[in-house]
Amino acid sequence: MELRIHCGWGVPIRLEVGPRDIASNEARCVLRYNGEKKQISLENVVDTINKELEAIQADMLRIAKEQRDAQLARVTEWKDFVPSLDKKCIVLAPWCQETKCEEEVKEQSASIALADQPEDEKAPSMGAKTLCMPFNEPDIKESDGVKCFHCGKPATKWTLWGRSY
Repeated sequence: MELRIHCGWGVPIRLEVGPRDIASNEARCVLRYNGEKKQISLENVVDTINKELEAIQADMLRIAKEQRDAQLARVTEWKDFVPSLDKKCIVLAPWCQETKCEEEVKEQSASIALADQPEDEKAPSMGAKTLCMPFNEPDIKESDGVKCFHCGKPATKWTLWGRSY
Protein backbone atom coordinates (compact mmCIF):
# COMPACT_ATOMS: atom_id res chain seq x y z
CA MET A 1 0.00 0.00 0.00
CA GLU A 2 1.24 3.47 -0.87
CA LEU A 3 1.42 5.28 2.49
CA ARG A 4 1.69 8.74 0.95
CA ILE A 5 -1.69 8.26 -0.73
CA HIS A 6 -3.50 6.02 1.75
CA CYS A 7 -2.02 7.02 5.07
CA GLY A 8 -4.24 6.55 8.07
CA TRP A 9 -6.98 4.36 6.65
CA GLY A 10 -9.59 4.12 9.38
CA VAL A 11 -8.15 7.05 11.32
CA PRO A 12 -10.70 9.90 11.50
CA ILE A 13 -8.19 12.62 12.41
CA ARG A 14 -4.54 12.88 11.52
CA LEU A 15 -2.30 15.20 13.51
CA GLU A 16 0.81 16.46 11.76
CA VAL A 17 3.44 17.78 14.17
CA GLY A 18 6.88 18.97 13.12
CA PRO A 19 9.68 20.93 14.79
CA ARG A 20 8.21 24.31 13.76
CA ASP A 21 4.79 23.22 15.05
CA ILE A 22 6.30 22.33 18.43
CA ALA A 23 8.04 25.71 18.55
CA SER A 24 4.76 27.51 17.84
CA ASN A 25 2.76 25.14 20.12
CA GLU A 26 0.50 24.12 17.23
CA ALA A 27 -0.29 21.11 15.09
CA ARG A 28 -2.04 20.58 11.80
CA CYS A 29 -5.30 18.64 12.14
CA VAL A 30 -6.53 16.84 9.00
CA LEU A 31 -10.05 15.38 8.91
CA ARG A 32 -10.20 12.20 6.84
CA TYR A 33 -13.87 12.28 5.85
CA ASN A 34 -13.76 15.66 4.10
CA GLY A 35 -10.04 16.50 3.83
CA GLU A 36 -10.37 19.71 5.84
CA LYS A 37 -7.09 20.97 7.34
CA LYS A 38 -6.75 23.35 10.27
CA GLN A 39 -4.15 24.51 12.74
CA ILE A 40 -4.93 23.71 16.38
CA SER A 41 -3.25 24.69 19.63
CA LEU A 42 -1.40 21.94 21.48
CA GLU A 43 -2.47 23.47 24.81
CA ASN A 44 -6.03 22.14 24.61
CA VAL A 45 -5.41 19.35 22.11
CA VAL A 46 -7.49 16.74 23.98
CA ASP A 47 -10.56 18.99 24.24
CA THR A 48 -10.14 20.14 20.65
CA ILE A 49 -9.88 16.57 19.33
CA ASN A 50 -12.90 15.46 21.37
CA LYS A 51 -14.96 18.32 19.94
CA GLU A 52 -13.75 17.52 16.42
CA LEU A 53 -14.69 13.84 16.83
CA GLU A 54 -18.18 14.80 17.99
CA ALA A 55 -18.55 17.21 15.06
CA ILE A 56 -17.31 14.55 12.60
CA GLN A 57 -19.82 12.01 13.90
CA ALA A 58 -22.70 14.49 13.73
CA ASP A 59 -21.77 15.64 10.23
CA MET A 60 -21.27 12.11 8.89
CA LEU A 61 -24.64 11.06 10.35
CA ARG A 62 -26.33 14.09 8.75
CA ILE A 63 -24.76 13.27 5.37
CA ALA A 64 -25.76 9.60 5.62
CA LYS A 65 -29.36 10.52 6.48
CA GLU A 66 -29.54 12.96 3.57
CA GLN A 67 -28.24 10.29 1.18
CA ARG A 68 -30.67 7.69 2.56
CA ASP A 69 -33.62 10.06 2.37
CA ALA A 70 -32.76 10.98 -1.22
CA GLN A 71 -33.06 7.29 -2.13
CA LEU A 72 -36.25 6.58 -0.16
CA ALA A 73 -39.56 6.25 -2.00
CA ARG A 74 -42.88 6.03 -0.15
CA VAL A 75 -45.43 4.08 -2.20
CA THR A 76 -48.90 2.72 -1.52
CA GLU A 77 -49.60 0.92 -4.80
CA TRP A 78 -47.91 -1.92 -6.68
CA LYS A 79 -47.73 0.11 -9.91
CA ASP A 80 -45.25 2.51 -8.24
CA PHE A 81 -43.22 -0.18 -6.47
CA VAL A 82 -41.02 -1.70 -9.21
CA PRO A 83 -40.31 1.65 -10.94
CA SER A 84 -39.04 2.96 -7.59
CA LEU A 85 -36.83 -0.10 -7.16
CA ASP A 86 -35.53 0.38 -10.70
CA LYS A 87 -34.37 3.85 -9.65
CA LYS A 88 -32.29 2.08 -6.96
CA CYS A 89 -34.52 3.37 -4.18
CA ILE A 90 -35.46 1.65 -0.98
CA VAL A 91 -39.23 1.60 -0.79
CA LEU A 92 -41.42 2.25 2.24
CA ALA A 93 -44.80 0.60 1.69
CA PRO A 94 -47.76 -0.61 3.76
CA TRP A 95 -47.67 -4.41 4.05
CA CYS A 96 -49.91 -7.16 5.41
CA GLN A 97 -46.95 -9.15 6.85
CA GLU A 98 -48.04 -12.38 5.16
CA THR A 99 -45.27 -14.69 3.97
CA LYS A 100 -47.16 -15.59 0.79
CA CYS A 101 -47.46 -11.92 -0.14
CA GLU A 102 -43.74 -11.35 0.49
CA GLU A 103 -42.82 -14.31 -1.73
CA GLU A 104 -45.11 -13.03 -4.51
CA VAL A 105 -43.55 -9.56 -4.29
CA LYS A 106 -40.09 -11.11 -4.62
CA GLU A 107 -41.06 -13.26 -7.63
CA GLN A 108 -43.09 -10.61 -9.45
CA SER A 109 -40.62 -7.78 -8.92
CA ALA A 110 -37.80 -9.98 -10.26
CA SER A 111 -39.75 -11.04 -13.35
CA ILE A 112 -40.88 -7.48 -14.11
CA ALA A 113 -37.34 -6.17 -13.70
CA LEU A 114 -35.95 -8.85 -16.02
CA ALA A 115 -38.70 -8.33 -18.61
CA ASP A 116 -38.09 -4.57 -18.72
CA GLN A 117 -34.30 -4.82 -19.01
CA PRO A 118 -32.27 -5.52 -22.12
CA GLU A 119 -29.86 -8.43 -21.78
CA ASP A 120 -27.35 -6.97 -19.33
CA GLU A 121 -25.11 -8.79 -16.89
CA LYS A 122 -25.28 -5.83 -14.50
CA ALA A 123 -29.10 -5.68 -14.44
CA PRO A 124 -30.66 -6.66 -11.10
CA SER A 125 -31.82 -10.26 -11.18
CA MET A 126 -33.16 -10.47 -7.67
CA GLY A 127 -36.63 -9.55 -6.61
CA ALA A 128 -37.41 -7.18 -3.79
CA LYS A 129 -37.23 -8.34 -0.21
CA THR A 130 -38.22 -6.88 3.11
CA LEU A 131 -35.42 -5.00 4.81
CA CYS A 132 -37.00 -3.91 8.08
CA MET A 133 -40.03 -2.41 9.77
CA PRO A 134 -38.86 1.01 10.98
CA PHE A 135 -39.52 1.79 14.63
CA ASN A 136 -40.38 5.40 13.82
CA GLU A 137 -43.32 4.38 11.60
CA PRO A 138 -46.60 3.99 13.50
CA ASP A 139 -48.43 0.67 13.40
CA ILE A 140 -51.32 0.61 10.98
CA LYS A 141 -54.70 -0.01 12.59
CA GLU A 142 -57.42 -1.84 10.71
CA SER A 143 -59.64 1.20 11.25
CA ASP A 144 -57.12 3.27 9.24
CA GLY A 145 -58.24 1.44 6.10
CA VAL A 146 -54.68 1.20 4.73
CA LYS A 147 -54.25 -1.67 2.28
CA CYS A 148 -51.19 -3.75 1.50
CA PHE A 149 -49.50 -2.25 -1.56
CA HIS A 150 -49.34 -5.67 -3.24
CA CYS A 151 -52.27 -7.91 -2.30
CA GLY A 152 -54.82 -5.35 -1.12
CA LYS A 153 -55.43 -7.00 2.26
CA PRO A 154 -55.42 -4.78 5.35
CA ALA A 155 -51.88 -3.57 6.02
CA THR A 156 -50.38 -3.88 9.50
CA LYS A 157 -46.91 -2.30 9.16
CA TRP A 158 -45.01 0.20 7.08
CA THR A 159 -42.09 -1.83 5.78
CA LEU A 160 -38.87 -1.02 3.95
CA TRP A 161 -38.24 -3.06 0.80
CA GLY A 162 -35.19 -3.22 -1.41
CA ARG A 163 -33.08 -5.23 -3.81
CA SER A 164 -29.65 -6.68 -3.28
CA TYR A 165 -27.22 -5.97 -6.08
